[in-house]
Amino acid sequence: MSKVKNQHFVPQSYLKRFSINEQLFVYDKVINKTPYKTHIRNVAAESYFYDIPEDIFNQTKDRFSPEYRDIQFVEKELSKFEQKFNSLLNNLCAKFLLTPEPHFKKALTSNDREDLSVHLALQHLRTRDSRRQIAQINKTITQMLFDLSMYNEDKNYKPGEYFVEPNPEHEVIDQLSFMLNPEKLLEFSSVLNSHIWFVGVNQTDQPFFTSDAPLVRKAHMPEDIMSYSGLGSKGIELAFPVSNKLIITLCERSYHKVVEPVENLFFPIYDLEVIKYYNSMQIIGCERQVYCSQNKFMLVEEYRENNSSVLRKKDYTIQVNGGPFGNKYQRNDD
Repeated sequence: MSKVKNQHFVPQSYLKRFSINEQLFVYDKVINKTPYKTHIRNVAAESYFYDIPEDIFNQTKDRFSPEYRDIQFVEKELSKFEQKFNSLLNNLCAKFLLTPEPHFKKALTSNDREDLSVHLALQHLRTRDSRRQIAQINKTITQMLFDLSMYNEDKNYKPGEYFVEPNPEHEVIDQLSFMLNPEKLLEFSSVLNSHIWFVGVNQTDQPFFTSDAPLVRKAHMPEDIMSYSGLGSKGIELAFPVSNKLIITLCERSYHKVVEPVENLFFPIYDLEVIKYYNSMQIIGCERQVYCSQNKFMLVEEYRENNSSVLRKKDYTIQVNGGPFGNKYQRNDD
């Protein structure tokens, strides 16, 4: 059986909703040039992204049942999830189209939310953005433990005098330890399902953006000694575009009580500034690429003129409060 080379971390069936004849426009923050048009097969993908490193596979393959003794078993299993996810999103779009005067009518049932929560959690965990975050966390913890060990032996030791370098081939295993762990997936999905959900309906001419990390978030609590940017943090707001016209918004319940009256409903959005707000979440939250069905990236131009720092390459720096090295401990290899 031939191997799958081009492996998507955002499904093509999803990206198709933001394309015309499977062509979409791309703004790349790293290149930071004029948006360009391309086929959906060419974005949110990487060669052999989910393949198990051969050395690890050969050491562990006998522990698995025959159907999983394949370096590409993750890619093949994800294709099954993608079919179900696509069906759930199709059902939501069909409900909107087939409901007479759908605004402020029921968009989501409890079963819809349970199913979507699992698939949103998996989509969040499977991206290259999540892999980089997990890798940076592991690097930082490993380095911190090494530095603390060295400091205990020599009080003159300075953090980072020596760097510990984990094997980059193991990054896929670290990511899969979250993705393929049923308890972790249930934990993430339960957190998502606990929020207030509603489906925003775009009534403007500006399409919703999506990106290479489409489940984006915004923290509304000011950070002090702790971060409030986790999926379940107080005040967190998450958004997942479903199509050019529909977006699922999830709001942490205790902070965002004001939106409870529209929970599970289709909510019309007439204000262009609100659409820009959601699109800005994609620009800020993506790893590097933002996608749109039309070449309507005026918001990017606004950022270029007024706040160009938003368009810089994403920073994966990890900060740890406290410890013997002062108030902040950082490691960033980029």
